[in-house]
Amino acid sequence: GKCHNVLHMSSTSDVDMSEIEREIVAKGDEIRQLKADGIEKADLAPHIAELLALKSKLPNTTPPKKEK
Repeated sequence: GKCHNVLHMSSTSDVDMSEIEREIVAKGDEIRQLKADGIEKADLAPHIAELLALKSKLPNTTPPKKEK
C-alpha cells in the first residue's frame, strides 16, 4: 500500500528515494518517541547511526529542518 503521500513533489522515477525519505521520517519519529521515553544516550546511538545511514543514501544531502 503506497497510500502515504509524504512527498508529492517527487516524480514517479524516484520512488525508492521517497521510500528512503519515508523511512527517515519514521526513524526520526521513533527516535523522538524514545527520547520522550527517556532512553539512555548509549541505547539511542544505534538508532541515530541508522538514521544517518538512511540520510546518506539520499542523493541531495539537504539537511532536514532542525528539531528543537
